[in-house]
Amino acid sequence: MKDWLEDYIVDETRVEVKPLTTDFWPRNNYGLFANRSYEAGEVILSLRGELREEPTKTSIQMFEKLHIENFMAGKLNHNCNPNTEIEFDNDANILVYALKDISYGEELTFDYETTESLMAEPFKCVCHGNWIKGKDYEE
Repeated sequence: MKDWLEDYIVDETRVEVKPLTTDFWPRNNYGLFANRSYEAGEVILSLRGELREEPTKTSIQMFEKLHIENFMAGKLNHNCNPNTEIEFDNDANILVYALKDISYGEELTFDYETTESLMAEPFKCVCHGNWIKGKDYEE
């Protein structure tokens, strides 16, 4: 985590939940979109959520038996070439950073296999058609 962010909470109005305009997202009919432009490395959101031991379809894994459920975070869709990354602070907040410059209106995405050991509900990725099962999945 970036040290200067110890108590940094970002207003959730910086993004908007909107219906996706395409039919190829089988898991989620909504996405999270930028309400302004962001520079690479900039914090977009800091979100607090309900802590759970087991994963859900929309939770984000923090540790082996710790998952965070948050409405806004649940609208972050997967992409193998994402424009955001997920980190966590010492207070169990989800920090969403811009990996690259993001334009106003652009959908915010992250790679689910960077946080999830095993997906609660594996799915076929629209990026390349491979199954997204989690970073620790073994066949």
